[in-house]
Amino acid sequence: MEFERIRHRHTHIDIAPLVDMVFLLLLFFMLTYQVVADHGIELSLPEAETSQVQDLAEVEIIVDSKGILYVSGTQTSLDQLPGALNRLFVSKEQPLIIRADRQAHVGTLVGVMDAGRSSGFSKISVLTETK
Repeated sequence: MEFERIRHRHTHIDIAPLVDMVFLLLLFFMLTYQVVADHGIELSLPEAETSQVQDLAEVEIIVDSKGILYVSGTQTSLDQLPGALNRLFVSKEQPLIIRADRQAHVGTLVGVMDAGRSSGFSKISVLTETK
């Protein structure tokens, strides 16, 4: 009498291709992720039809709705602003970007622009959003 042998099937899943796909997806998302400069200060920028995209390698001043100034992430006052800008000034071709909230006072904005000009910046821009 012949007995039929029971063959054991190996029912395991080879996860090597799965690991390869996970690493490829991780690499894809890491390479395509764009870092956005988020300063953590809530601003609603004014809108303008003639807005242009600027390179973000400039000196940037943030004016929030309460009139508080931030230069390179450090809070400063309007009186201390010329000294802070003099330390950051490199050349006349270096742009100065002002990121002001739409509720900020015009007097504060004019004071910031005046401090920028007195520090030597000739290219001063106010950052806006497109409509």
